[in-house]
Amino acid sequence: MKKWPRRIIIYTSILFVAGNLFLIVKKDSKLEKIERLSKWEKVKTSDIQNKLSKSGIVIPEEEHPIYFDEEMGSFNQFLVKEGEEIDTGSPLFEYSTFNTNNQITQLETEISELEEKADHILSTIDQLEGLLTQAKKGQEEDQPEPLSIYTIQSDIYQKELEHELLLSEAAKLKEKVQIFENQISGLTMKSPFTGVVSKVQESLSQPIMTISSKVPSIKGSLHEDDRQTVTEGMNVSVAISSQQEKMTGTISKVSSIPENESGEDQKSTYSFHVQLDDPAEDLLVGKHVDVDIILKKSQNASVGPAKSIERKKKEDFIYILSPSGTIEKTAVQTGIKANGKVEIVSGINKEDYLVPNAADINYQSGSSFTSPLIIEDLSKKSLKKSFTEDWKYILKGFFAR
Repeated sequence: MKKWPRRIIIYTSILFVAGNLFLIVKKDSKLEKIERLSKWEKVKTSDIQNKLSKSGIVIPEEEHPIYFDEEMGSFNQFLVKEGEEIDTGSPLFEYSTFNTNNQITQLETEISELEEKADHILSTIDQLEGLLTQAKKGQEEDQPEPLSIYTIQSDIYQKELEHELLLSEAAKLKEKVQIFENQISGLTMKSPFTGVVSKVQESLSQPIMTISSKVPSIKGSLHEDDRQTVTEGMNVSVAISSQQEKMTGTISKVSSIPENESGEDQKSTYSFHVQLDDPAEDLLVGKHVDVDIILKKSQNASVGPAKSIERKKKEDFIYILSPSGTIEKTAVQTGIKANGKVEIVSGINKEDYLVPNAADINYQSGSSFTSPLIIEDLSKKSLKKSFTEDWKYILKGFFAR
């Protein structure tokens, strides 16, 4: 008989607990459910961006190949060395001038012979003119000119004609010499660019030389999964370990041809190039850098913790703390997600307070909430501020109970 009271107590306790549990979980139950929140925070306003981090290497912004033209002649010598800085018009290398010099020497010899012949004819003409003068002195005025005078005059005319022909031939040869001399000056290859001689092929393989610009740029690689997300014109941030300040730039080129030979078990990679806005002076070619490609960016956005978003049936929700002391579930539109933060495009106000972790909410929207009192945070200043700024909320909460 003594066991019945104990059993009654046990059964009564079980019924009490079960009844309370039923009232708690029952839909539309009038039993007030109170959430206990240890954390909440105000919606923040800040910039948020979605970036893709890649490694890169410093390269010249442009590279210009220089070729050797075999039709111009054979190679003679290089006039620059690797690493040498050059300007537009600087001599790079020479073609051989051996055959041209021989032709000039031969032509100059022929010119000298022609001029000597011309000088000899001038002396002959002078002699003939002297004979003609003597012949005319011994002649009487009334008598016709003898045959000897006609012969001398004819010889003088003939020699003058020969002299003109020799000078004309010499002038033509001099023009040829000038042409060959101009060719010699053209046999020196001059640089059409300003930059640095980055490569010289001593073996004379083509291109015989490469000139790199002094302006640096960045080259990196993208996996095939990232290739479609990166486009030309995107902003970029470049970090160097030796410098605290980051450099900025833009994507100037994204290759559509893979760098490697891809296979079934190997993914393709695609190169990208970055044009820097203001390159650092000590930025050496070959230096490795960290590149952040800004895929999306939003300025002065409403931002909250990523965990504050609850996703159900392809919709995003967030829990807001209302002035009346309840938790309200609100549908929102989200944007950029980065570094544990999320952009809230619409659905909230910048003055709202939200629950930083949606998983902390146990009950439905409209539940009341309480928070623990943190003694360490109490001070005269904080209490005065609370009563000054939040007095109406305190009164609401008091009368609501």
